[in-house]
Amino acid sequence: MSLIVDPTAKQLIDAVLQLADTFGVFASVYTTVRDSRIVCWKKSGFDYRKSALERYISVIVLTPSGEVGRMCTDDWSLTAVERAFHLAKDTAVQNPALLEQLERLGKLEERSLPLLADEEKQDKLPPNFFREVEQHHRQCQNLLAPQPVTTICTVNCDQFAAGRSDGTYHQVSVWRADFLNEWQDQKSQTLQKLRSSTSAPSARLLNAEQLAAPSVSKLRRLVSRAAIPEADPVRVTTEPSTMILDAEATTAILFAAFLTGTLNDPPPTAASVTIEPNEGIPGYYPLHPYGYLLTPEVICSPKKHDRPYVQALHQNIQLFASHLTFRLPSLGSDENEHDPAEICAQLSARGLINELQVLRGVARFHWDPDSDLFVLLPASSYRWQQGRLIPRPPSWLYCSFSGWLSGCLGGVGPVMLEWPDYRLHWTVSAQQYTLLQID
Repeated sequence: MSLIVDPTAKQLIDAVLQLADTFGVFASVYTTVRDSRIVCWKKSGFDYRKSALERYISVIVLTPSGEVGRMCTDDWSLTAVERAFHLAKDTAVQNPALLEQLERLGKLEERSLPLLADEEKQDKLPPNFFREVEQHHRQCQNLLAPQPVTTICTVNCDQFAAGRSDGTYHQVSVWRADFLNEWQDQKSQTLQKLRSSTSAPSARLLNAEQLAAPSVSKLRRLVSRAAIPEADPVRVTTEPSTMILDAEATTAILFAAFLTGTLNDPPPTAASVTIEPNEGIPGYYPLHPYGYLLTPEVICSPKKHDRPYVQALHQNIQLFASHLTFRLPSLGSDENEHDPAEICAQLSARGLINELQVLRGVARFHWDPDSDLFVLLPASSYRWQQGRLIPRPPSWLYCSFSGWLSGCLGGVGPVMLEWPDYRLHWTVSAQQYTLLQID
């Protein structure tokens, strides 16, 4: 794998831009090349290794009359790319929403810093990188023994390039590593998956400990939580009440709300949601698939929301990744994690609560993108009552995303980083617990 951006990308981009000039239209071209190395372990032993190479190119055409067309292909040939341009031009239609998104991305890019130039040399992983990852696989296996654990470590060199008819050209390479664990949960008889990832501007800066530690740490919490005696779960809809949700549940709900478009026109809320596509985040993608630099921005807050930017983000969710930060008025924060009894005692001492429910983890989570509704069954549930935390049967939380977002009152504890969807590289951060009022 090479840190140098594929020179063919620049040639293909220039060919499309020349065609755009010839036909009197505006074009934006975005390319990616992904060189992957994959190693798998199972039950503390090596299973397999393989490599893969993927290429992708997207062409957007804007006509003088305001029509927009877009075509994509994984055929990395001049003939295929020229065909994509002509198809985008010939199928262009009026699309005010997409035009608004492109305009917003362009305005945000104007205040972005330029990307750093790539180093023109080969780059190598740190010595023993995969051996160190294997040691973390063994830790996960020991934590879940005798259940067999499969660990898949993927290292990618992602090469991005984008060019537009206004003369803008971007190119950059990003190295990323992914640590995915799979096992069969004995209690629910379902396949469980736990992911963590990291990124760096060069391969030598990837760190196995930084990659795997979040997964190992979270797995320890899951194992310790499973050891606490609980009542059998019942499927009863949670009644209107005050409750606290842990970061795993909060980030899962927030990310689903983002995917459904709830943040396009959010309800009145005390929460602030920020997109933070900064170098160093696990899912760092510097460029949007429309060919513009991604920019940190508040996309939802008590005073504003950024509808076109949110739409441009969630409508291309499969093609890139980034990071969302969920902020609420702080009700208490420090660097140490707390068990829910300590949190409840702190809130009670401040007169903020009397009785409430505590929901931890996610056992089941289903949501409907059309109705704005979701149901969540926590992994464990408690009742804070008369100064004591009492285990209770987990029950379904039934709510709308809008109702949840407007009901978030404040955050407690340190900020936690979560991977809310193992299929994607997006990350979300929130405080350890969120105080919520469901009406």
